[in-house]
Amino acid sequence: MYKISRPETIDERRLKEINIYEYTDLEKLQEIVEYGIGTNDLLTRRGRPSLINDVMTVDIETTTVKAGTGINHTEYPFAFPYCYSIYIFGSSWILRYDHEFSDFIEALEEHLLCYGAAIVAYVHNLSFEYQFFKSRIPIDFHKVFALQSRRIGKFETERHGIEFRCSYLLSNMNLEKFTENYCTEEYRKDKELIDYEITRYPWDELSSEILYYSAMDVITLYHAVKEIMHRENDTVRTIPLTNTGYVRRSCRNACLGDNTSNYKSENGKKTYGTFKRYRGMIEKCMPTYEQYQCLVAAFRGGNTHANRMRSGMFIEDVSSFDFASSYPAAIVAYDGFPMGKLMDCTKSLKTPADITRYCSRYWVVIHAVFKDLKLRDPAHTACPYIPISKIRREWGYDDNNQFRPKAGRADNGRLMDQEGYTEFTFLSCEWDIIRKQYTGQIYVIEAYYTITGYLPDALRKQCFEWYKAKTELKNIDGMEYEYLKSKNRVNAIFGMMVEKVVKNIVHVDGHGNISETKPTREQAQQQLDEYIKPRSRKFLLYQWGVTITAICRVRHMEIIEMFGHDYIYGDTDSVKATNAERYRKAVQEYNDVWIRYASQGSVPITAYTKEGELQQLGFLDEEPKAHARRFSTLGAKKYAYEDDKGKLHITIAGVPKSQGAAMLGKLDNFRPGYKFTVGDSAPLKDRQAWKKMLTYRDDLDEVINVDGHDLHLRSCIAIERTEYTLDITDEYAALINYGDNIFEEDPEIWN
Repeated sequence: MYKISRPETIDERRLKEINIYEYTDLEKLQEIVEYGIGTNDLLTRRGRPSLINDVMTVDIETTTVKAGTGINHTEYPFAFPYCYSIYIFGSSWILRYDHEFSDFIEALEEHLLCYGAAIVAYVHNLSFEYQFFKSRIPIDFHKVFALQSRRIGKFETERHGIEFRCSYLLSNMNLEKFTENYCTEEYRKDKELIDYEITRYPWDELSSEILYYSAMDVITLYHAVKEIMHRENDTVRTIPLTNTGYVRRSCRNACLGDNTSNYKSENGKKTYGTFKRYRGMIEKCMPTYEQYQCLVAAFRGGNTHANRMRSGMFIEDVSSFDFASSYPAAIVAYDGFPMGKLMDCTKSLKTPADITRYCSRYWVVIHAVFKDLKLRDPAHTACPYIPISKIRREWGYDDNNQFRPKAGRADNGRLMDQEGYTEFTFLSCEWDIIRKQYTGQIYVIEAYYTITGYLPDALRKQCFEWYKAKTELKNIDGMEYEYLKSKNRVNAIFGMMVEKVVKNIVHVDGHGNISETKPTREQAQQQLDEYIKPRSRKFLLYQWGVTITAICRVRHMEIIEMFGHDYIYGDTDSVKATNAERYRKAVQEYNDVWIRYASQGSVPITAYTKEGELQQLGFLDEEPKAHARRFSTLGAKKYAYEDDKGKLHITIAGVPKSQGAAMLGKLDNFRPGYKFTVGDSAPLKDRQAWKKMLTYRDDLDEVINVDGHDLHLRSCIAIERTEYTLDITDEYAALINYGDNIFEEDPEIWN
């Protein structure tokens, strides 16, 4: 054991000294385990080792070697660990070699199982570490729980003495933010000062600064996890796997209560009756396999699009209007959710008039085929509604005898016209937009309808309570945690509601490699059947989540239509437009209509800040701080602007905002072909924060000799900085006449 002191570069409020155990201290592990078991509760589990009501934390530091450089003579990069950090029962460990870590895990598991105990180990971003661990420690690959092929929730070691979980999924924050929100100053993680692009080997001597950082990573993580357990009154058995689990638990308890079987008392009968009625509604409304497939096809995200007639220009005086909590507003106030059993109405929808009649009376999901679909008035349709990504086009042979989709035109991923037949699935609330924007023949393949209504009161009230708390507690001293919790949960409730019922089948082979396949019809039906079993305590319907995004897109399209040609860009709950003064009265009238509509429900929509300022769910408000002196966009998720103080801002998918803006330098550089890149000579903080490319090496297994040392290369993730080139497709360039029409827009043209 040795002692490391806090480096001078570290905040003096952090830990002053840390005692470090190393590989030669492994014999002391038994004593440490005995202490931990003696000072913590054991939570029994049927047929399995009892869980110690404490956690350990693990982290690794790795080196990436680029392809064709240094010791890497191959065409692919590889990586290897050079430092393993562990914190368990108050002891800090730093191990250097793979075999040291493997021996530690084996010894720890042996000591734990002697007492019939097991422990939970948290890793911040377990998906990364798993790629290294799967070939370095014994894992029971039948116990790997993967949300996706490269997204790991948890796994167990081969003897089931250690269960690894992901603290990033638990917190939904990076480690620095997690410790800032949950730890005292002594246990907070500082910004990284270590250059991880320097090649380090397991046999290299590490500086005291690196050792301190490595130890603090696991110490601070431990205290953050313990604090969130304390604040939420959880044990290692009850703590959710993901941050959304907190939202799901609160909403489940609000909707179902906690009594699923008590008939003995009058109160018991009442609470059980609540559970029984709610579960009966879920079972009655649960979609069949065919209905569920229609719902999946109908689901879309937010409405994000740029006005192609203003794209590529540099536009002055652009205002921004935002909906206040758009998704929570729909959850609380919208009365058009599907609240009954889905019934077939395919044969009743023979004409557009039939569709209009049903859509005006019921909630309907429609899978239809259109023939020769095209915009009625392309010149005045700034935001075509139907996305290319959600349609199926007719295929045929072209003039070159190539089999491909029939010809059509798109506006940055939105359909303008399409020759031949096009399949598309939509909801009743979207029908008015489609029939107003497009012309063409329609034939309904499949359609289901039901009665409409509000979501269950318990769900709506829970959502509003979080919104109210977020509003009232903002900037109040001593209430930071409650504010943070309510803010995170009101934002996460939508994500909970759109979780798919039928998921891909995840396969883990004998080497820990993970793949996904789409479920067969039988497997999908089995998942649907499992969902509605009472013991699952499910309380949500997938059609509710599909409806939330649809109604929010409809509201967003209403605002785009209101601004007409002055609409520049829109994204989910915001719209950017010129000549704002022309529309402020219309915006006020729109808000008046919304408030009258939303106030009719049994759940309120208003809350007050600590200054007494009224805040209303779903209210469309102008955002002065987002006003742009000059603005330019090149399509969805690609825009930049100068604010009123001349500061440059960018939003480009895949480019860090602050770094990207500094790199762009000025708005006039926002043009196709501009390359965002961080070179090797850039400052450390810029290189660390820049966009990374991950290379997965699953089957790597070879030994190379480096300076007389054997280095065993195994499965890994190599991390390299990458670059981003601002670009548009040739089709979009032709559509917006880019290259012919690059000019400063004269506002007088449109007056």
